[in-house]
Amino acid sequence: MKSLVWSFAAVLLGCSPSTSGGTGGGTGGTGGSGGGTGGGGGGNAGTGRQIAFRHQGISIIREDGSGLVTLPSTLSDSRPDWSPDGTRFVVESANQTTGANEVWTLNADGSNRVKLGNGGAPRWSPDGQKIAFVLNGIAVMSADGGGAMTLPGTAGGIGPCWSPDGGQLAFAVPTEPNLYVIDADGSNKSQLPSMGGVITDPAFSPDGTMLAFTFTGTDLKYRVWSMSVDGGNPVQLSTGNADEHPAWSPDGRKLAFRRKTTNYELYLMSADGGAAMPITSFNQAGQANDSPDWKP
Repeated sequence: MKSLVWSFAAVLLGCSPSTSGGTGGGTGGTGGSGGGTGGGGGGNAGTGRQIAFRHQGISIIREDGSGLVTLPSTLSDSRPDWSPDGTRFVVESANQTTGANEVWTLNADGSNRVKLGNGGAPRWSPDGQKIAFVLNGIAVMSADGGGAMTLPGTAGGIGPCWSPDGGQLAFAVPTEPNLYVIDADGSNKSQLPSMGGVITDPAFSPDGTMLAFTFTGTDLKYRVWSMSVDGGNPVQLSTGNADEHPAWSPDGRKLAFRRKTTNYELYLMSADGGAAMPITSFNQAGQANDSPDWKP
């Protein structure tokens, strides 16, 4: 188990795509995406909600695979998170000189970039006033970059996500491996029951009753699961051998996630599991195509 924990910690803490996994098990549907680029806010073609994700920088696509736009000057960016009003992103960006991870905000068309500070995996609070991120644990700062504070008792934490009411944060500590929920002010940390493997990528459902996450067992296959916020009733949702980064649709009915078959692609499935349908079909080796986030 120790080798499993450390192998996944190295991948996730480095914010790089995993290279392990076999073939995916999704069926149905075909993605409508190609490799095009653009400079707007996501286009008007196609139907369904928009999803931001990492693809040659920050890209936006509709859930039916249409309307692909890649934002300019975002090649070093990853982990996009929409602001609650859908007008801006907060992203993790790799400094090309030092290699350090930094937190930036930018408009939804890629313009008006503002550096907030060092750190990674940023997530906007539901009221748009704060940003949670990773810096020596789980940290919180104001949306303009001020007042950054690492929450006590969160050393080794990654992947923070806000509860819908903004009162709590969920995060994973893959080196333990454990999943925690903590109040946004750093109090009342609670550990959810262990599942005997590594849990990462926690995401609160829009109604605040469930958590979706990536679970990796001793077979080294990682899949999307869900459970109640108190850790009860864990359920495997996806069937591929390399599924991760789940993201709830705003209505709570669907989950977008990344799957590796031959290459990495975005997939879509019902929030209660079932057949997974591809959103993208880039078929490009070496492309991350990860960290999906739905437009509010």
